[in-house]
Amino acid sequence: MDLLLRYLDDFVKLEIPYRWWKCDMPFYEDDMFYTKDGKPPTAQQIKDEDKSVVCSGLINLARRFMGLDIPEIEGIKGTTWTWFRYLEKEEIDTRRTYPIGTLLLKDYENNKNQGHLAIIISHDEDINNQIVIQSIPFYSIESKLRDVRKVVYTKFKDSHYYLDGRTYYTHICMPEKWLLR
Repeated sequence: MDLLLRYLDDFVKLEIPYRWWKCDMPFYEDDMFYTKDGKPPTAQQIKDEDKSVVCSGLINLARRFMGLDIPEIEGIKGTTWTWFRYLEKEEIDTRRTYPIGTLLLKDYENNKNQGHLAIIISHDEDINNQIVIQSIPFYSIESKLRDVRKVVYTKFKDSHYYLDGRTYYTHICMPEKWLLR
């Protein structure tokens, strides 16, 4: 897990961009989604080629780094929609904390609400203070919306709670069920 976290850390350090995917675009296997099985590109390669990473692309890269294939359902590979249906998951419980490597999920609904995936990368006694890595266009912090459009670290609370008090993530998947097989 330590090697994976170092690999992912480069995406934050190099400020790998997030670019919005739209329904009329293909699911790129070597950009944005990174669904091609096999050894993943480095963050430096992605930066040098002016490519980007969507949230599921970051998850696909992590899985490829661990030597695992990317799931495919009904011809759709490695998207939030695919991951949500593929995984053995459980509803999130914000009264507890989760281990490093736990996947946070929100299901795909439509082109406007494409769902989301993020990975818990730190321990803390309070889930709200656990750090997650994710590729996102924006998140809220201290009741203010931040436009970031890149791979970032945030506290769980800053990507889970909307400005109006609603919550975002609906499910989790433990690391041994998606990453450590």
